[in-house]
Parts: sequence; C-alpha cells; structure tokens
Amino acid sequence: MTATFRHLDYGPSADVRDLGAAGVVALLDGGDVDDWRPLLAELRRDPWGPVAARVERVADHLETYGTGALMHVWLERCRRLPA
Repeated sequence: MTATFRHLDYGPSADVRDLGAAGVVALLDGGDVDDWRPLLAELRRDPWGPVAARVERVADHLETYGTGALMHVWLERCRRLPA
C-alpha cells in the first residue's frame, strides 16, 4: 500500500494493519476506492479484528461524503459472511 495524505506518508511496504486512527481517517477521507482496497480486503478477512474496530470507531465520526456510513455497511456485510 502506498499512500501520502497531508502529514502522513505510508510507503509500498506499509500494511493497513499498521495504520492508526489518523491513518484510517486520512485514507478514507483523502483517498478513493482504489486506495481503500487493501483496507476493505482486511475488513473482509477479519471483520471483528483490531483494524475493523479502529475503522468502526473512525466511521462513527467520519461524515465526509458518506464514507462513514459506507464503512459501516461494508463491516455489517463482512460480519454476516461465513468464516
């Protein structure tokens, strides 16, 4: 994953599991769907894990462009999938 948003810079070897809350906000608020793909894949892989919990907390407060609501819907769908 490569992402550069304002004050954050994640190189090609960065893993979405290493993103803190500020990184998740920057990714969701400043990125697009292509940028989100690694994060969405991680949420699908482990919808109850620490990244999912972090995304859920961020999404509770993210109002830009309906992104928070979209992340909540994605998490709900992932959590309903068989393990």
